[in-house]
Amino acid sequence: MTTTTKNILWIGAATGLSLGLLCFSGIFITHLFGEMPLGRFQLAFTLPFFFGCFAGGVYIFREYKNSGMASVREAFTVCLLATVAASLVFGLGVYIFFEQNKPVFEAHKAMLFEFYNRAAQELGKELGAAETQTLKDNLAQTTAASIAQHESFKFLGIGLMFTLIVGLAFKKRPVVTIVRKEE
Repeated sequence: MTTTTKNILWIGAATGLSLGLLCFSGIFITHLFGEMPLGRFQLAFTLPFFFGCFAGGVYIFREYKNSGMASVREAFTVCLLATVAASLVFGLGVYIFFEQNKPVFEAHKAMLFEFYNRAAQELGKELGAAETQTLKDNLAQTTAASIAQHESFKFLGIGLMFTLIVGLAFKKRPVVTIVRKEE
């Protein structure tokens, strides 16, 4: 394994670990302020962390570990590894959080029911008794693991979008200096 490959793996894993922990801390902070952890403030905490961690990871790789150069493939690989690591850490954090806080988990399920009910009404469809009961049954089967899985895949999707953006934005090609010979 080459030095560049080792650097990509280490920086991608470290970036992903820090991103997952930062985003999970955002959820924990919203809970401390009395808001729903996976509610309306989730994206407000996660999006700046995504860009900051990805940009920092690719910048560190490019400037300090790879002599100021990074191909699109290398930048993309750092961000992709960071996305996978971060989604695993974040999903694990959400799972542990909901397993340890059953009242918050039940409140989250109630919020999901209200969300789906309100969405159906806004679409002009009033839920009948059978549909309401089906929705309640489905939400009753919701576990901390299923919410963690959902959040992890959502995190992965957002990360892939940022991977493309940051991977292309932070590529840098070597500067070619043209020396002209005086006649």
